[in-house]
Amino acid sequence: VYQTIARRLAGQRPGPGDLAIINDWAGRPPPRAWLERDDGGRLRSRRDATTAAALVADLARDAVDLLGGPLAGRIRECEAADCAVLFLDTSRAGRRRWCSMAACGARAKMAAYRARRAQVRP
Repeated sequence: VYQTIARRLAGQRPGPGDLAIINDWAGRPPPRAWLERDDGGRLRSRRDATTAAALVADLARDAVDLLGGPLAGRIRECEAADCAVLFLDTSRAGRRRWCSMAACGARAKMAAYRARRAQVRP
């Protein structure tokens, strides 16, 4: 999934192999879910034990929805030099640059501030 998104961000078309892998995983069944009554007669939901394969299948289904949906153009890669996190830019202007203001954004802004301060000092 990451490789497919990275290629798309670089302006390339994802290869048929990339799409085949995502489609294969997305087509696998999710964990079975059902309702049952507890000892007090209340309904509760139950699921089969979640496996790594089920988690990958869920991730692939989410990738299908995201990459084929209206927000596909809002996928971004963090602009920090030491970060490769992908995120969905949901900002109003659509110009978010960092994965998180608390981490990468704060470091970038502090570095810019220090660089400006160093230029002002004699």
